[in-house]
Amino acid sequence: MTRSAVSGSVGSVQSSDMGPGHATLRRMTRRQVKRTLQELFGIDVPVERFLPRDASGYGFDTTGDTLFVTPLYYESWYECVEFVVAALLAKDPKAAASAVDAERVRAFLRLAFSDEPSGSSVAARLELAQAEDGDGWLDVVRATLLSQEFLYRVEGEGSSDQEPETGTVERIDAYAMASRLSFFLHGSRPDEALLHRAGSHEFDSDASVASIVQEMLDDPRSRSLAEDFAAQWLGTSELRDVTPDVRRYSAFNEGLRKSMGLEVVEFFDDLVRQNRSVLECLDSEYVFVDRRLAKHYGMAEVKHRELRRLPRESVDRGGVLGMAGILTVTSNPLRTSPVKRGQWVLERIFHAPAPPPPPNVGTLPEDDQQKDGLSLAERLATHRARASCSACHDQMDPWGLALERFDGIGQWRELELPAEGDPAEGEPEGNPEEGVATESIVKLPNGWEVPGPAGMKASLIAEPERFIEAFSSALFTYAVGRPPTLVDLQEIEAIMGLCIADGYRVRTLI
Repeated sequence: MTRSAVSGSVGSVQSSDMGPGHATLRRMTRRQVKRTLQELFGIDVPVERFLPRDASGYGFDTTGDTLFVTPLYYESWYECVEFVVAALLAKDPKAAASAVDAERVRAFLRLAFSDEPSGSSVAARLELAQAEDGDGWLDVVRATLLSQEFLYRVEGEGSSDQEPETGTVERIDAYAMASRLSFFLHGSRPDEALLHRAGSHEFDSDASVASIVQEMLDDPRSRSLAEDFAAQWLGTSELRDVTPDVRRYSAFNEGLRKSMGLEVVEFFDDLVRQNRSVLECLDSEYVFVDRRLAKHYGMAEVKHRELRRLPRESVDRGGVLGMAGILTVTSNPLRTSPVKRGQWVLERIFHAPAPPPPPNVGTLPEDDQQKDGLSLAERLATHRARASCSACHDQMDPWGLALERFDGIGQWRELELPAEGDPAEGEPEGNPEEGVATESIVKLPNGWEVPGPAGMKASLIAEPERFIEAFSSALFTYAVGRPPTLVDLQEIEAIMGLCIADGYRVRTLI
C-alpha cells in the first residue's frame, strides 16, 4: 500500500529514510475461522470445541507474533476439518457423488484462498475428486481446508519478509488488499463480491479503496470491529474470566455479565455505523442498556430485553469509563482496584502502560473490609510513600481513585463498605449505607482536581490528541498484526490530522 508523503520526523528518523514494516505471516484467529467456515459452507462450526483460545500480543489476538501453528494445534485443526466434512455430508448426502469439474474447484479455491488459484492447485484437487477410491468433492474440501493457503493469511508477491529498498514504495496486489480489508473490517476472508472488485481493478486508486471501505463499514458484517477490536481494546473480552464474589456483589449474575459485554459491542458498533466522534468513547450523552443494565445503573425502569441507546441520566455515565463491564474487569472479586483501573487508563486511553512492579513491593488486601479501618485511598497513599513505588503509582493511582465512586461491578456508590462489624439486622452483608465517605476530590497527574468520574472525563477531553493517538495505535496494531514502527507513527500522525479536521469522526480514522 502506498505511503503518503509526510513531512517532519519522529526522533531523528525521516519518513523517506525507511520503508514501512512488512506484514507478518499469520494464521486466522479462531473467530475468523468460524466466520469464514460459516460463509463458505453455511454451517455454524463449533470451532471452540477443537481450537484453543488464541494468545494475545500487544493487546490483541490478531498479532502475528502469537498466531503460529504448533503440531498440537494442527492436530486439533484436523479434527475440526473432519467435523466440517461430516457436517457437509449430513447436510447433503449427495455432495460426495456430485459432479466436480475444474471451474467448480477453481471457484471454491478462489474463495478459500482469497486469490486466483494456480493451475497446478486446481489440477491437484480435481485429481483428488476424481479418484475412484476417494470421497469426491469432500476430498477437495478436506485438502483445501488443511492447506496452509487457507489456514494462513498468505499474500501475493507484493508481501515479502525483506524490507523495501530505501526510498521505494511497494503496492500490494488487489487481492491482498481485499483480504486485508475484509479481515480488518469484517473479521473473515473476502466474499465473492469483494474478490470480483479486486479482479476488476477497483483497488487501483486510493479514492476507490476509500469508497470500498465506506461500503464495507455500512455492511452489517462490520459489527466484527466491535466484537473483536473494541472488546479487546477495552478489555471486556476478559469478562468471561472474572468472577465477582456474589456474597459481596449480589446483583452480579450471568445475565448481567452478558449485558455488560454487549454494551461495549453495541456502543462501538453504533459509533462506527453512525460515524460519530471518537471522543464519544471518553464521554457521551447516551448509554446502551437493557432492563438489567438500566436497573444496575439506577435508571428509570425499562422493559426491553435488548440493548438500546437511551439518554444518560447521570453525567458520570456515558462513554466507556462508566461502563460496568470495564469497571468489573478492573476490580478484584471482593473490592475495587484503583491500581488496575489506573493501569487500564494508562494502557487503553493513553497507550502508555506503567512498567511492571519491582520485586517484593507488597500487595494490598484482597478484601477492603479490614479491621484497621483504612480506606483503599489511605492504603495506596502509604504504598506510594515508598520511593520504589511512587514513580509509577503517582501516575497510575489517581486515575483509578477518580473512579472509586463505582463499586466492583460498576454500580454507583456514595459510601465505602464498612471496615468491620456485622451488617445491621435485616440488611444484606456489605450494605453501603453502613460505610464511610469515599475519596471526594482527586488530583490527577495532569493537574486537574476532580470530584469523580465526570470531572475525570472532562480532563481527558481537554487533551483529545493524546487519546486519538492511543486509539489510532491500537486500531493499527489490531488491523496490521504488529505494533507501529517509527515510520508508521508518522503516517498515524498524518491520519490523526485528517481525523481532527473532520470533527474526530471515527470512519475518517479507520
